Amino acid sequence: MNKNKVLKQRLFAKLIMLLLFCCIQTSFAAEAVNVMSSKPKKSSTNAAANMINVKAVDAVHYGKKNIRVCFLMTNSGNKTVLARITSAAARFSGNEDTRTTETIHMSGNGLFFGGDHIDQRIPAGASVKGYAYFDNLEDTVSVMDAAVLNAYYALSNDGGYSFQFDPINEKTESKAFYGCAVRPLPKSNKERCVCTYPDFELNVKSLYRYGTKVVLTFSLKNGKMPTYFSFDDWKAYDEEGTVYKAPTLGLNMNFGTVKKYNSKMYSTSTVKMQTDAEQEFQLTIDDFSTSSKTIQMIRLPLNVRNFKQGLFGHSTDTEIIFRNLDVKPAPAASATKSKTSTKPRTRTAARRR
Repeated sequence: MNKNKVLKQRLFAKLIMLLLFCCIQTSFAAEAVNVMSSKPKKSSTNAAANMINVKAVDAVHYGKKNIRVCFLMTNSGNKTVLARITSAAARFSGNEDTRTTETIHMSGNGLFFGGDHIDQRIPAGASVKGYAYFDNLEDTVSVMDAAVLNAYYALSNDGGYSFQFDPINEKTESKAFYGCAVRPLPKSNKERCVCTYPDFELNVKSLYRYGTKVVLTFSLKNGKMPTYFSFDDWKAYDEEGTVYKAPTLGLNMNFGTVKKYNSKMYSTSTVKMQTDAEQEFQLTIDDFSTSSKTIQMIRLPLNVRNFKQGLFGHSTDTEIIFRNLDVKPAPAASATKSKTSTKPRTRTAARRR
C-alpha cells in the first residue's frame, strides 16, 4: 500500500510539473509581445491606429543568415488609413536579444531601406502584406516568438486623397503580434544543392563534358511574385583542387537551351521571372581538367532586384550553390535518318499528247 501511495504521489507531482510547463509555454509568446512592445496593452487614442490589425503570415530563411518575415496589415475600419512605417523588431527562439530592422518593403509600393519611412495606403476592409528582413540569424532558428511593427497612422475623409497627418506632433504606434514557424530554405532535386533565395525552386538537369568544356544545365522556377534578378561572377572547384572562374568578359552562361531562344548572359543581364514561370540556364566551364570527374562546388551569386537594397541595387547575399556533381560524358548525337517516300506518285492531270 505504501508503495502504491508513493507511486501516486510521484505521478501527481509529474502531472503538476507538466501542467506548469504547458502554462509557461502558452504564455511565453504573449509575454514576449508585452516585453517587446513600447506601449501598454490598452487601446491607442489614435483612431486610425485602432483600425489596423497586424499578424505574421510567414517567415523563411533568406540568403546568408537572414530571415524574411511576411506580415499582413488589415484595415477593419470604414475609412482609408495611411500607415507611415518606420521600423520593425522581432524576437527569435534561441536569441536573447531583440532584432531590429529598417529594411522593409510593402507589396505594390515603393522603396524603403533604412533611416527613412514608407507610406502605405490601406483602404477600408482591405489587407496589404509587407516584408521585413532581419540579419545575423543562424540557420538553426526555427521559430519567431513575437514581433512589433512601428508606424504613424492617419485617417482620410476623402477616400485616400488626403490624410489628417501631423508628422511633428504625431507619435509612433507600436503594434505587437505573435510570431510563427521559420521555414528552412527549399530543397532542390539534388542533395546539398540549394538556392538561398527562398522563392525560387532549383532543379539541376545535367552536367556533361564536351571535350575540354563542361556544361551545367539547371532551371529556376519562381513560386511567389514577379522577380527581377541577374547572375554574377561564379567560381567552381573540382575534386583535384583546381579553381575555375567566370571569364573576364561575360559569364559563359546562356539564357535558355533551345537555339532559337538561347542568348549569352552578362552580369548586367536582368531576367524577369513571372509567378509560376520556369526558365532553363546553362553554365560552361572552359579548360576543364581531363582527369577530373567531379565538381565539388559551384558558387553562383544571384542578385535579386527586390526592395531589400533598393530599385537599382540588388541583394548580394543570395546565391545558388551546386555541390558534389558527377561529370558525365555528353550523350551521343542521334543520327538523323533521311526519309524516303515509297508511295507511288499519282497523276493530277492527263498528259498532253
